[in-house]
Amino acid sequence: MGKANITDMLLYKGYCFESNKVMTDQEKIHAALLHQINPRNLIVLNDKNGNYVSNKYYPGKKTVWRTKDAIIRYKSPEEILEKNPDCCKVSYDKTISGKHAGTSVEPLREIGLYAGHVYTRYKIDYVDIDGVKKEGEIIMNGLISNCGKYNYPT
Repeated sequence: MGKANITDMLLYKGYCFESNKVMTDQEKIHAALLHQINPRNLIVLNDKNGNYVSNKYYPGKKTVWRTKDAIIRYKSPEEILEKNPDCCKVSYDKTISGKHAGTSVEPLREIGLYAGHVYTRYKIDYVDIDGVKKEGEIIMNGLISNCGKYNYPT
C-alpha cells in the first residue's frame, strides 16, 4: 500500500495529522461548544414561544430582533455540560442538512473535513428587548472536521 493510500485511509477514519490522533466524541463536542461560546460567532436561540432570537432575519420564521450581545454566553464548554449534561451528541450521518440537504458527506470525509455531526441542544439565558432576563434554548448541529473545526451546514 502506497503512502497516499495510507494517508487517504487515515483521513477517512478521522485521523488528525496536527494532533497525531483521532478525536474522541467528547473532544468533538468540546470543540463545537467552544465555537458556539465564541462571541464573534453568531448563535441563534429559540425563546419559549418558538421564536428565533437573533441579530439575523430568517425568512419564514418569526424572529425577535436582538443583538448577539443580548445572549448571556457560557464561559466554557464545561459550564454548558455541567448545566446541561445531556445536551450534546455526535452522529455519523450520510448526508448534510440545511441548504445543501441530501449532499453526501463522503467527499468531505475523504479529505478530513468530516468526522461527524455534532448536535447540541441546551438552555441559555438572554436579555429580552425590555431588559428582562429570560431563558431560551440553543438548538444547533454542525459538521466537525478531523482536527476539530466546526462548521454549520448552511
